[in-house]
Amino acid sequence: MPNHFHFLISGNERSNIPFKKSNRFGHSEQKNNSPVKLTLFSWGLQQLLSTYSRGINQKFHRTGSLFQQNTKSKRTSSESLNEDYSVWCFIYIHNNAKSAGLVAASEDYEFTSYNEYQNRKEDSICNIDLAIKLLSLEENELIKSKVTEVPPDVLVRIFK
Repeated sequence: MPNHFHFLISGNERSNIPFKKSNRFGHSEQKNNSPVKLTLFSWGLQQLLSTYSRGINQKFHRTGSLFQQNTKSKRTSSESLNEDYSVWCFIYIHNNAKSAGLVAASEDYEFTSYNEYQNRKEDSICNIDLAIKLLSLEENELIKSKVTEVPPDVLVRIFK
């Protein structure tokens, strides 16, 4: 999207390990009593966005932030099927450009993984096999019927 992006990421057991910054001598700089503010996942995402910003700033001889808003994350999966809306998020992300009126069809948008999933591209940066497994994409009726509109009540749950 021109002004934002979405990732649907599956974490593992390491994702929520607290990140503790070490000084150059290998000692933790956080006090034992201070609350941990970052996980390894959030630190990694922070590094990715920071590195991207530095690269763009260098390329275009500019300074400052590229992003207007702080990154938000939301857990979409749950043991309860009533609370799990990962597939809805998958559908929302792939149809976002079409819903926003940027393209007539989702496959027409250049900056989406939609076509990678449709064509099962071998060189995809997406782990298509994992997504198929975790989201049951092969047998999921929403995917099979090519649902493109996320119901308003589901949108509220996604963005609350």
